[in-house]
Amino acid sequence: MKYSNLIQLSALLIMLLLSACDQGYYEDEFFEDEFIENNDGFEDEWGDEDEDDGDYGDDEDDHDHGGQSAEGFAILTSYEIQGNEINKIKDFDVSGQHIGEQQDYAKHLAMWDYFATLIPIENRTYITEFLVINGGGDLGGYVEPIVEGKLDKWRMALSIDLGGDLSNVDLQAEFAYVAIHEFGHVLTLNPTQVKVQSESSCNTYHTGEGCSKENSYINRLFDLAWADIIDNYSDGDSDRLYNDYPDRFVSDYAATNPGEDIAEVFSIYVIEQNVRTGSSIADQKVQLLDAYPELQTLRRQIRQVEAVGMITDKHKKYKPSNKRKLN
Repeated sequence: MKYSNLIQLSALLIMLLLSACDQGYYEDEFFEDEFIENNDGFEDEWGDEDEDDGDYGDDEDDHDHGGQSAEGFAILTSYEIQGNEINKIKDFDVSGQHIGEQQDYAKHLAMWDYFATLIPIENRTYITEFLVINGGGDLGGYVEPIVEGKLDKWRMALSIDLGGDLSNVDLQAEFAYVAIHEFGHVLTLNPTQVKVQSESSCNTYHTGEGCSKENSYINRLFDLAWADIIDNYSDGDSDRLYNDYPDRFVSDYAATNPGEDIAEVFSIYVIEQNVRTGSSIADQKVQLLDAYPELQTLRRQIRQVEAVGMITDKHKKYKPSNKRKLN
């Protein structure tokens, strides 16, 4: 009797063990698939706990989030933003010339001070993390939500290889253009402008991050210049779109999608000496932003920063590259 029970118990234990092994396999497989699918830059929808306290940990797997790519793009160092100050979170695994760039903390601080001088503190509360990257000559910067599905905390990356004199905030400098462009994304995609919602239930322009509010900057720009043509062009067709409608865009890069368009329009609105008065749709986009009193104030604050260098009427054109996730 006892022997029979022992056999039954042993069989039961084996079944439970096999079941646990099967469950563990599928959980690991799911975890790996989720990591690969959602690991766009730093996006980490399953890392809420780490994101909240800014601690990436020291595990080897953390380096999958950053470091150096074969294309020359490298994430060097991450910083937590606290008001006007930044505190280092961690350095990432890099090699070659990037080691020296990573250890140049004085330049990292100069990059942040430049941005913090340029953008008033009350307008950058949604940006809570700063990355120093080397874009390999192709990527000037990018922004992304820290947690997917939440738009109240953003990560901003700026490239150390933009170079230039960071001691003087010159609005015609490439670094200033990129910084304003990237800030423009957060300005137009934060929770005051966009509601996290599926595209199928959205009656306005869906940004990829969510559904734009009816009177949001980006939705009004979409209605003005995209609603009547967007269905005729596919993703990656920006060159043809710009060539077909050059009077609609302030730059060729603006034809990438409405998100890049409004970031470019905002950059032009801030940097050019005078607000455009022309009748082209491109000019109307700039005028659209100028119709918002809060943006008039923001433009004036940026341009009146004591450290801002002299500005001429001739705007230096720059075509930025941006890594913000597009859907």
